[in-house]
Amino acid sequence: MRSVWGIHMPKTVGDAPVRDGYACIGWPTMGDIFAIPNDRDAYKTKLREAYPDKKLGAIPVEAGTVFRFAQEVAVGDVMVFPSKHDRLVNIGEVTGKSWHDPGNEHVGEDYPNFLGVD
Repeated sequence: MRSVWGIHMPKTVGDAPVRDGYACIGWPTMGDIFAIPNDRDAYKTKLREAYPDKKLGAIPVEAGTVFRFAQEVAVGDVMVFPSKHDRLVNIGEVTGKSWHDPGNEHVGEDYPNFLGVD
């Protein structure tokens, strides 16, 4: 059974996610989130190390978001992206491709973690 995921990206991405086939999230100081072991506690530890000033209550919530994006979103899942750029609700299918690109021209270094979406 396919899951449905929602993603919010900044207005600055414009129509690039739809045109170029991706969804992306931030947490740049964590580095390549796809290289972290598939373990929720590993994501909590990495987040705590990357952002030592985060409130303790925020750690499990944010780490859970990053973990789900990197480890639970699967090929064939549905991705819903309400665009702030043109106010359209875009719906795509996850391809399974994932990559870390801290210098992407559309989102810059703030959103370096990508999943492929058709």
